[in-house]
Amino acid sequence: MLVRFRLFFLRSFDPIFKNYEKEVCLYQWRTQNYPNNAIFISLEPKCLKMKNNIIFIINRNKGWGGVQRAKLTYDLPLEILVLPCSWFNPDWIPNPYHNGGVGSIFFKNTEKEYTFDNFFYGAFCYHMHNKWNKPIEDNSIIKQLVKIIINRL
Repeated sequence: MLVRFRLFFLRSFDPIFKNYEKEVCLYQWRTQNYPNNAIFISLEPKCLKMKNNIIFIINRNKGWGGVQRAKLTYDLPLEILVLPCSWFNPDWIPNPYHNGGVGSIFFKNTEKEYTFDNFFYGAFCYHMHNKWNKPIEDNSIIKQLVKIIINRL
């Protein structure tokens, strides 16, 4: 089985949408002083803040690739609200699942039973970092969570 997505959604984004509907939201890159652009949310149609951000990033001519390429930092005149890393990319901060690198155990067999209540509880999604070709083992965390989704259908 090949994984063809970057984000595995763990719960509804409705609380974010409701509380930050007029904001342009990104999330913090680990514990660093710059945002990650894996999530760039604006719910407002034809949002002027989003348009201004896009124009600013285009005019800088450094690409869209976050801090590595585009050098997006908090001191730039971007109209953004930066949300906690733990909501979107909880594997980047110290956690009970981290063991050998980002995503190292998500695809591997585990003895523990995982649910949406005990895998990064409070996170809205899990950023899988382009692990599209990573083999998925039979009792891995992702297989367990996918089975829960399928059983709810």
